[in-house]
Amino acid sequence: MWPIIPINIGDFQGFVYTYALCCGLGLSHLIVGVDYLARKMGFAQESTAQFLMTLGVASMGGWGAGVLASQVLSDDLPLGTVTAMPGIVTAIALLVCAARFWRFSLSRYLDLVAPMWCFAHVWGRLGCFLAGCCFGVPSDGPWAVVFPEGSFAHTAYGPTGVHPTQLYEMGVLLVLGLVLTYRVKPGWRVGSYLFGYGVGRFVIEEFRGDMRGDLDLVPGLSPSQQTSLIFVLVGCALLSWKRWKAVDSLGP
Repeated sequence: MWPIIPINIGDFQGFVYTYALCCGLGLSHLIVGVDYLARKMGFAQESTAQFLMTLGVASMGGWGAGVLASQVLSDDLPLGTVTAMPGIVTAIALLVCAARFWRFSLSRYLDLVAPMWCFAHVWGRLGCFLAGCCFGVPSDGPWAVVFPEGSFAHTAYGPTGVHPTQLYEMGVLLVLGLVLTYRVKPGWRVGSYLFGYGVGRFVIEEFRGDMRGDLDLVPGLSPSQQTSLIFVLVGCALLSWKRWKAVDSLGP
């Protein structure tokens, strides 16, 4: 755990929050990665620049929605806590609205965003691990992590090893990003992302031990698990639709 990086220059003494730093690195990775792929595929620079500006605004809007959702779901969550799933949904909704307003092809760019979003999210989960949030339930496995005093995990469970669920999700996102980049054809990446991340997040939630709020639409499931089910269903619908279109284009 490394929640802050002290900065001492002469008489100046300050610090940087590692979580905020990792989020900034993730957003930079997303923007630069999408720009690189767009150039590689020969997309028009003007429309790409417009999309990247929209993507940055949508990402910040998603972050704000994630912060707001954490406060709505629970009064016990510290201000500034980000609930990822509502943030992702909001960012996608903002991108859809912007595409309709500025009339650019969102589907072409979302194929580039899907893998890069995974890599950006990896940075975010690294920030969670360094900050000591989004931790798991106690575990006696050799991979269990004992977070230091003052961390959220230590406050919840004391000097007890817990599942490093942040690292679990980093692994899922890294593999998913690589698969989307190198194994999934363009046009199929958004549906594959929604399905893959939805399944992975649903499973990881079983090992989470932090407070994530209450949402009783489906009793017994955490708010993120309920959102994960929506991701899986939408992903399946998109993949089925793409499959139907591919078969239909072949004709009789």
